Amino acid sequence: MRERVAQENVENQGFEAYLPLIEVMSARRTLRLVPMFPCYMFVRFDPAVDRWRAIASSRGVKRVFGSTPETPTAVPEWVMTGVREAERGNGRPDVDGRHGVPLGAAIRVGELTGVCEWSTEKRVGMLLTLMGRECRTTVDRDEVEMVT
Repeated sequence: MRERVAQENVENQGFEAYLPLIEVMSARRTLRLVPMFPCYMFVRFDPAVDRWRAIASSRGVKRVFGSTPETPTAVPEWVMTGVREAERGNGRPDVDGRHGVPLGAAIRVGELTGVCEWSTEKRVGMLLTLMGRECRTTVDRDEVEMVT
């Protein structure tokens, strides 16, 4: 799988790379691990300090995701927490409360919009589309605003 080659080459340069994997059932009815986001991985770096352009020239990497080639886009930590929870299978807690935010409502957190899957007085389960894939995450109720 190309993503693992890219991950290995980026890590060999001293960067922390994260390739979230999920289990899927193959046509032969066996479980196999595949990337949660095909052709994508996450790399931690500080663009003001690190030589991040070296990532783009690593074998297996096509480009660094950003609004322009000179501006990499940071993924918020709360999104990364949601990706890690989803990878572990814990993307949606066993909570079925309807406090504060109606189920199915369009909601926004910062620049990201999604749909409310569940809510409690303090937390909201949010379904959003990130890099072409649906992702589930949990956010503080105070961070959520309704989209009209």
